[in-house]
Parts: sequence; structure tokens; C-alpha cells
Amino acid sequence: MKKNNISAILTCYNREPFIEKAILSIINQKKISEIIVVDDGSTDNTVEIVRGMDSDLIKLFISEKNLGAQTARNRGISEAKGEWIAFCDSDDEWLPDKLERQIMELEKVDFNPMTVVHGNTIVRKGINKRIWKIPETHGVNVMPLMLKRPAPFFQAMLVSKIALEKIGMLDENVPAYQEWETAIRLSEICSFVHISAPLFIYNIHDGDMISKNDKNSIEGYHYIIKKHRDKIIKICGINTWYLHNFKLFILCEQKNISVPQEVMSVVVKRKYLYYAASFLGKLKKRQKLLRWLENIVRLLCR
Repeated sequence: MKKNNISAILTCYNREPFIEKAILSIINQKKISEIIVVDDGSTDNTVEIVRGMDSDLIKLFISEKNLGAQTARNRGISEAKGEWIAFCDSDDEWLPDKLERQIMELEKVDFNPMTVVHGNTIVRKGINKRIWKIPETHGVNVMPLMLKRPAPFFQAMLVSKIALEKIGMLDENVPAYQEWETAIRLSEICSFVHISAPLFIYNIHDGDMISKNDKNSIEGYHYIIKKHRDKIIKICGINTWYLHNFKLFILCEQKNISVPQEVMSVVVKRKYLYYAASFLGKLKKRQKLLRWLENIVRLLCR
């Protein structure tokens, strides 16, 4: 691998208050060849701020329309010159040693392009911080894990451009949990290296963050388990498929969102849970049931 052969992909849409700090966190990395900024039709001063930044690393591409984060990421991947791709959201920040840590792991596998290196994150809301450790996702065959639960973070991934091209790039139709869908397909051809240390800061603020959109989250989760249904059943078993549907049922009930018909059909098939829900609902113990079901899902999906 050349000294600098990593392209950072940063997509943005109306991120005027945050974009500069996000880009600076990439510029400050020791090994980076270019920063591909794809503006997804911003109507504020995001583009002007990017243009005003003094760095030869930045390459700005502008979309006239808002086409969505996945489409913007695919544009960035296509434009990238580096052999390795790293992602950053426009309201988050890489930690100073992110790429250095990841390159050290790639050196151990002789920069095998069928390798994904990722890690944990620091969640920051105002002055409060905490480390968010995702379930360990590490090894040669992590597909069974990927099919059971979401992971990892886009902002923590370092993956080869070749691997992304082999899986047909990113799915532009998935509404949410986009990194999970991408990771499932990458796990078919790649080994995963999970760094236990945090690699970036995930900022929580009052902006329009898709992860806070409950309806989108549920639609994204449903899209993914439908798309990968056959793999889930074949590799993890029918019970894992049921558990995904139970989790969606729980989320819909908690957020007061209509349960998708396909999900309800699965839940009804497992009648003991459905009838228990109806019975406890009548007794005004609905929340107790939901907590109970949620704990079961967590235990069985470990």
C-alpha cells in the first residue's frame, strides 16, 4: 500500500453548522490522499463553507437535487482515486488516530482488499459523552452475526474500493440501517477486524438525523430483513427470522406506528406471543409485555 492511498467520502445536506469540523477531523489524519465531499442538494451555506476551506485534499461534487445519502456515497466511491474507502458523516468527527489504528490492522493482513476494519464510537450530546461498544464483529465468517443484528457503523468502516465494487456498490433504496445492509453483503466476501477502541465521535443534536426518524428506522429494518430473508433462514434458522419480526412488532408498538402486514402475519403465526400481547394489553400491562419481549429478543440474538 502506498503511504497515502485512502479516500475519505463525506456526504452532506444542509450541514452548515457542522461541516467544517467534520472535514477538519479528516484533514488532521496522518494518512489520507483525498476528501471526496458530495453535497446532496444543500440549500444553506454548506457548499460555500466547503469551498472556503484551505486544503488541496478536498474535492467537491455537487448534486442539483437531494437524492439521498446512499446515492451520494456511491457518487463519492465512483469518484475516489484511493484503493481504500473510509466514510464520515457530515455532522460527526473522526478521532485523530482513527486511520492510523486501522492501517496497523491492515498491515497484519498484508492489506488484503477483502478486509473490513471497523470499531466503536464515542456518543456526544452537548457536554455529555459515553463510549458505544457495538457487539463484537470480528473474524473470517461474520455473516451469521450480521444476519442477526445491525453492525457496524459507516463512519468507522475502512474498506477497499474493490470490495465495494464486488458487492455492486451501496443499495440506494434502503431507507435506514444502511451500513447494516452494506455490511451483510460485504460479509459474504470479506473478513472483519473489530477494533475495540472508539474511532469517531457520533454527535447527537437537534438536526435532521435519520436515525431519530422512527418511521424510517422501522421501514429500513423491515426492508433489510425482507431483502435478506432467505439468507437469514438458511444460515441462522427460522427462529432468527421470527425474532427479527418480533423486534419490529415491538418497535412499532413502542413508537405507536402501524405494524407492517407481513410482520403481523409472522407474529400471528406464533400465537402464544400474539395472544399474550392482546391479553396483557387488556390488563393495561402493555409496556410490561413489550419490555419482556424486548429482553427475550436481546437474549436470543446474542
